[in-house]
Amino acid sequence: MSRLVCGVLVCASLAIATVQGQPAAQTTAAPPDAIRYTLRFPSPQTHYVEVEATYPTGGQPQVELFMAVWTPGSYLVREYERNVENVMPRGAGAGTTIVKSAKNRWRVTTGGAKTVTISYLVYGREMSVRTNWIDENFAVLNGAATFISMVGGNARPHDVRVELPAAWTGSATALTSASAPNTLHAEDYDTLVDSPIVLGNPVVKPFTVAGKARYFVEPPHMQASMLFLPSGVAVPDVGETVPVRVRYTATDVDAVVISEPGATS
Repeated sequence: MSRLVCGVLVCASLAIATVQGQPAAQTTAAPPDAIRYTLRFPSPQTHYVEVEATYPTGGQPQVELFMAVWTPGSYLVREYERNVENVMPRGAGAGTTIVKSAKNRWRVTTGGAKTVTISYLVYGREMSVRTNWIDENFAVLNGAATFISMVGGNARPHDVRVELPAAWTGSATALTSASAPNTLHAEDYDTLVDSPIVLGNPVVKPFTVAGKARYFVEPPHMQASMLFLPSGVAVPDVGETVPVRVRYTATDVDAVVISEPGATS
């Protein structure tokens, strides 16, 4: 009798182990909804860009928006919000309101909407690597100084659509180009603010570094240029010589050095 009971318990234990050992069904989480921006330049000679931004609410009664007070590579406290004007709801219902909750934050009451859309103006007339410049010829936009994002939304994708003035032909940036023309994609907020955008008629000079094609971008009338490098490549110091392969038809060179046969140039 004792032997029979033990046998039953062993069988039962094996059955339980077999069921528990089955792999759990794999579930793929849906990607988070993107925060979407549209940039417009109705009168670039006034040094303003108009930004329209749409934020997913997740059903929350209110969401908190913010503008960064730093920019990648320069972590002193910046007052970017001082160049933001006319923050207001866009196409919103009666339940949507916006109040400024801190110097660089805005609280939006959603009224139960799944998304909320706001618009605002950004003034840009400071030519530096951490601020914005906008005029009738071109614009250079830094993400931290341009985009109001959502608190808790840093991991969300951020998409940017650009409506260019008639006299401008394109843009250059490290952001990924989407399928639609003049539409850009960032995997998250950090990528967005670490990818300046040059708009207008920039001079784009392709080159190859570390086996990857990249671009040297020179905005017109600006004593600065942008060098795009592949991820993982050491950033050269100012004045350092960088070995690159370029197209002669797209490059102005200071000198041509002809190497001896068999030498490495």
